[in-house]
Amino acid sequence: MKVILFKKRKWNLSDFFISLGTGDNQFTHAGIVFNDFNIVFESSGYKGGVVAYRNINQLKNKKYYVYDLGELGEDLKSNAINLIGTKYDFWGILFFIFNKHDKNKLYCFEFVAKILKQIGGLKNDVNLVEDGSISGVDIQKILEKNGFKKTEH
Repeated sequence: MKVILFKKRKWNLSDFFISLGTGDNQFTHAGIVFNDFNIVFESSGYKGGVVAYRNINQLKNKKYYVYDLGELGEDLKSNAINLIGTKYDFWGILFFIFNKHDKNKLYCFEFVAKILKQIGGLKNDVNLVEDGSISGVDIQKILEKNGFKKTEH
């Protein structure tokens, strides 16, 4: 499984508002790719929630980090597939401003954290997902604290 953290683009209005809402000036989006799929699982405001729709090879014009967590089992993939269709948490992305969060919806960082929380060694590090206040930098810190290295694309 790979975790993808998309870097903030300069002069992009939607990236500006996302970074303002999350308090994260480095990353504006995140997703997961399973090693036997090349499809990015993500929660997208544009797509209305959790989807798996684009091939990782379609990310040519994006700047992002990839953290390869290795093969982690079918249960994580099944759980990600079961989350497809979960609505996007628009209030959650603005959590840092409005302190609101809908536990039945997920924004991109919440989605990734929810999957990461199911990984044994990372479980205690991902408690932030419970209150909806997780950012891309938080995910980066959790992964790097646990020894995962990034590759830049």
